[in-house]
Amino acid sequence: MTRQQHSQTKNSHKQTSTFSSASTGGMFESRPFVVQASRRENVQQPDLKTSLMRRERYGHHLSQMQPFGNEATIAVQPKMETGQPIQCAGGFSFNQLWKKRPSKPRPVPGQPNPGLQQTDPTGNPLTAHHKYGLQNIKQDLQHPNVLGHPNPHTTNQGQNMLNWADPTNSKPPLTHSDVAWPPHNVFMGPKPQDRLDDPGKVPGALYPDLDTHFTASGTVTPASGLALDIQKVGGIGNFNPADLTNRLNALPNPNKASSYNPNEWVQPTPGKFQQAGMPTGWHTNMDINDRINYAEESQIDSSRRHLFQ
Repeated sequence: MTRQQHSQTKNSHKQTSTFSSASTGGMFESRPFVVQASRRENVQQPDLKTSLMRRERYGHHLSQMQPFGNEATIAVQPKMETGQPIQCAGGFSFNQLWKKRPSKPRPVPGQPNPGLQQTDPTGNPLTAHHKYGLQNIKQDLQHPNVLGHPNPHTTNQGQNMLNWADPTNSKPPLTHSDVAWPPHNVFMGPKPQDRLDDPGKVPGALYPDLDTHFTASGTVTPASGLALDIQKVGGIGNFNPADLTNRLNALPNPNKASSYNPNEWVQPTPGKFQQAGMPTGWHTNMDINDRINYAEESQIDSSRRHLFQ
């Protein structure tokens, strides 16, 4: 797959560099990424040999993602020759972590996808709940092979963060919001304060930053199953890149958040919700291995039910 990013600076010209890496085991090919680097006019043009060497070396860089709260395209100046981190225009460095939660993506005008701004049938606003938690993603992003690495796209951690943010390679320049809010990792539901089963508010929760989306019958959704597996291996970067790409591409619709389904929620007390299919003790009594086993068994049971319908 090829990704293209555009960086615009006044009185500049563009040079496109393409990177393509072989996949693990030869079964899956890691997608190539395209990046356009801005240069000033007073910089001497490299000769043909240098251009070819750079074409083989450079590709899509996680360090070119935009910082939180700024969706405009940011020009970058590569400094890989000196081994220093890539710096964005305006002095922003991707050695820095975000200080506040990134903004949620908004609906695209003219497209049916409502994004993460949805309401329930009565018009009440819903909340986008992370399956694999935001704090977990933040920790993965600050891995030394991602933040501050001169060539993050050449590392498993950097490659996985890119695929995580954009499984279908359909977004132009990536932003930190894309990493923090990929639709496949979100399900819509009542506000956290109105949920009895929100892991961040359940006393004694084993994984307060790991939420799981269940169908009404108790089946763990595929994207939530992936989130459980990521938790078990200790983060997005610890997945084999080819396996992660394969899992993401197998999701029913990775570019759309799981919509709100009233049948998936019950109200044990008026105005307080919980998922109808969540087993008792999910947050407090079941460790990650128990949850993965349950998720696999629920998928098998669901497949059997479909055979007899």
